[in-house]
This record gives sequence, C-alpha cells and structure tokens, in this order.
Amino acid sequence: MQTLPHGTWPSPVTAASLAQGQVGLDEVRLDGPDTYWLESRPREAGRVVLVRHRRETGVLQDAVPAPFNVRSRVHEYGGGAYAVPDGGIVCSNCAEGRLCRTTPGAQPVPITPEAAVRFGGLVLTGAHVHAVREDHRAGGEPVNELVRLDSLGPNDDLGTVLVTGPDFVSRPAVAPDGSELAWVQWDHPNMPWDSTTLVRAHLTQAGLVDVRTVAGGAGISVSQPQFGADGTLWFVSDESGHWNLHRDDDQGTRAVHTLDADIATPQWVLGLSDYAVVREDTVLIRFWREGAARLAALDPRDGTLVELDRPESGFDQLVTDGTEVALRTASASDHPRVVRGAVTADGALDAHVLATASETAPDPAYLSTPQAWPWTNSAGLDAHGFVYPPVNAGASGPEGDLPPLLVLVHGGPTSHSEPVYRAQTQFWTSRGFLVLDVNHGGGTTYGRAYRERLTGQWGVVDIDDVV
Repeated sequence: MQTLPHGTWPSPVTAASLAQGQVGLDEVRLDGPDTYWLESRPREAGRVVLVRHRRETGVLQDAVPAPFNVRSRVHEYGGGAYAVPDGGIVCSNCAEGRLCRTTPGAQPVPITPEAAVRFGGLVLTGAHVHAVREDHRAGGEPVNELVRLDSLGPNDDLGTVLVTGPDFVSRPAVAPDGSELAWVQWDHPNMPWDSTTLVRAHLTQAGLVDVRTVAGGAGISVSQPQFGADGTLWFVSDESGHWNLHRDDDQGTRAVHTLDADIATPQWVLGLSDYAVVREDTVLIRFWREGAARLAALDPRDGTLVELDRPESGFDQLVTDGTEVALRTASASDHPRVVRGAVTADGALDAHVLATASETAPDPAYLSTPQAWPWTNSAGLDAHGFVYPPVNAGASGPEGDLPPLLVLVHGGPTSHSEPVYRAQTQFWTSRGFLVLDVNHGGGTTYGRAYRERLTGQWGVVDIDDVV
C-alpha cells in the first residue's frame, strides 16, 4: 500500500465513469406479467427510453425506437410521461410535446396535434387518456387543467377539459370501473408540499358531477391519490406533521396508520408512487428512519406494521397489479435496480432483479460506507447528514494527516440525501477525501416541522446547518 497525501490517491472511479457509467431508472409500471420503466441513457445524449421486461422470455426490449424521447415537461420537472395498460402505450414525445400511441417495438403514432401544450401525469383507461395539460398558447403564465383525450386520437381540440381554475393540478386517479376521478390541486403562492386539496368526483361522458373536497387545505399537504379495486380512495396527507397514509370510503376519511415518519416525497414531478395497495390486508409503504429508507407491509384493517428485512436503504416507485409489486431499490454498496416479486402472507418481499443501472458493480476495495451523522446548528436544533470516510485499498494518508473535507448539499430546497451508492461521492472518497452529505433544515424525510425551517429563511438556515 502506498502512503500518499489525502486527495491524491489513484482511483478507478474516473470522470468518464461518472458521465457514462450508469443509466437512470425511473417511473416503474406494471402491465400484467410485463414490467416497464424509463431509462435515461448518457450514451444516447440523455435520451429517455421506455423499456419493457417480458416475463415470458426474460428479454429486455426498447418499447419505443430511437430517437423518440419519452419525457414530459409539465411543471418543467415533468413526470407521468407514459401509461401502459393492456399492451398499449401512450407516451409524451419530449421533442414536440405531443402524445403518441404505440405498442412495444412499433413506431409511435401521434394522437394530439402540434401545439404549444404539454401533457403529463398520464393515466390510460380503455378508450381514454386522462392527463394534466399545460397550455402555453396564450402566452404568459401557462394554464394547468385536467383533460380527457381519445386514446386513438386525433384530439384536434387537445382534450375535453374536466378541471380548470386552480393554478396547478397533479396526476389524476381514475377508479377501476371508470366511474370516478380524483386529483390534487393548489394555488399560488403554495408549493405542493405547503397546502394542497384532494378532490373527488363522479366521471360521466359529459364531465364531472358530485364534486367534493376530500382532504387537505391550509397548512396541509395531500398527494398521490389512487383508487383501490373496491372504490376506496387512498392518499397521503401530512395533517399529523408527517406524510402518512389515509383512505376515503363509505366510512369516511381517516388515517390508516400514524407514523412519526414520512412515507412520501414532495411532488416535484407528476406520477410519483410511494406506496402500493397490494390487497385488502397489505399496503407496501416506504418510510425513513434517521434518513435511511425502510420498507414495510401495512395492514390497513388494524394498522399493524411489519418492517421488511431488506439490505437496501432506498426504495421508491412502488407499484402493484394486486398480486405482485415492482419498485426501484438502492443500497450503499451497489447501483439502483428495478425489482419485482410477491409480498408473502408473512409480509416478506420475494423479489428478483429485472434491471440494474450499471453492468459493472462497484469495487468493494474502494467503497466508502455512509454513516448517519447528526449535529446541532447555532440555534441548538438538530441537523442531519451522512459521513463517507476515505477508502482506498492501494493507498493511505501519512500518519497523523487529516483528510480534506468536502461538504455536499442537495438541491431542492425540499429534496434529501439518502445513504445509497452514488459514484459521484465515491469519486472523492476513493481519492482520500472525507465527504459530508448534508440534509439541512428545509429538506424532507424528517417531517413537516423540519421542512418548514427554511420558510422565509433561504440562505440562512441551510447555510447555518452547513457551517
């Protein structure tokens, strides 16, 4: 082993491997035995490709040909860029903003005309597509509305408007029998993690009737509505101070289980899926403990929660077909993966890997493992982060020499850092740097009070936590 100054150690984690070494995996969806996800590919200039895994053959297939880029820019951050029931695909073409219909491997056919509009949060139900439409045709601030489109086109009117008036609307939820629609809406100056409202209505050929507010309001953030097979409307609300699971049915609206932990993330993008209603006795949820994600099976009948024994420390994109679940996982020692499997009667997840973000696994000889690291800021309040010590099998620093400290701050402001493998971090630790990844006040996974520390204090609280 060489003795070299910290920060100068030779490392196999190169700049080229950071730029091209792995793909992004996102928006996992199920269609019967087939599993879909979006794959952003650096080697294709960042093109986002819809990929299908066929259980029958075990083969991975690009469901849309190049140069088609499956991406939405609604609310600029996009999300919900495709939907896939019953072998059909409707997706957003990033280059034009038009919606297209296709089947796996076929050439996409536009179902909306060219116009200064964008579509996202897509839900495909038989003959109709329900979507958030962001209309830029009039100039100025765009108009956000929920619309219904013909899944075969041509939609010359760019969709029948179902919901208009709120400044923002998010991904709609449609009941399995097509009889109801639910959505989340909010207005300036709120962001979706501040104050939102969940609305539910009966869906008819002519539009919406019996519109009623289900939950939310001033100082409450609700998100991610989805209907169960029996018509129950599930959603997430932070009325308790943390984003917890709720339901609305013929017995009223109520919390299913109250955790002193968040189970959801902020709605920066459309189409998030942070829980999966597998069956009447099992909802798969993800929550955070000390900044690390945990997976659990929740029985909504009595609120019983069984934490799953999983090696990973990151879970999201939870989806189900009522029998199996699929999700994206991440760990401190390997690249993100898409997995699928069954939740057993005793609450275990019997999953197998369908895809990984990189064909090359990290070399454990150069792998730095994160450690939770809390401290107090100048106001005496807890701040949180993760420390990554320098690790290199071929080099060490001089005796008594301290490594340089690199402090990382996530974007956001309401984002968060998790103790999962990131090649960007390992680039520095394998060269002899000590890395502190900060979850400053204003970030998520620690509840609403922690999230609101940054309100009116941008550049004050976050900087103080870092210093």
